[in-house]
Amino acid sequence: MNKPMSPEVRAEMEKNVFIVKHAKVTGFQIITIEEYVAISAEHIPDVDTSLLRMQIQKVLKKYKTGVNCKCGQPLWVIGSGATGEDGCFKCISGMNAPDGDYELEEALK
Repeated sequence: MNKPMSPEVRAEMEKNVFIVKHAKVTGFQIITIEEYVAISAEHIPDVDTSLLRMQIQKVLKKYKTGVNCKCGQPLWVIGSGATGEDGCFKCISGMNAPDGDYELEEALK
């Protein structure tokens, strides 16, 4: 007989299901701001992590208030924060759809 799942385990499983579903639907890999800043610092040694963090937070606020790309699509928060220009995935990357590119969970809801 199976033991009932604790609320904590159930919540973690539901979060993981949410992440997998969004990754399959959107093509984005979910990441936190701190994770993205850390990865950026590893790959770009002279990156200003404080500025990057601030830029991403600024774009996330814009996203949450409904600001869109000039083409009308939702902002790609991670991409906009990294490049310093507000845009959607296609306008920033030139690609039609993400394929494992990073995005914040808050920007996929």
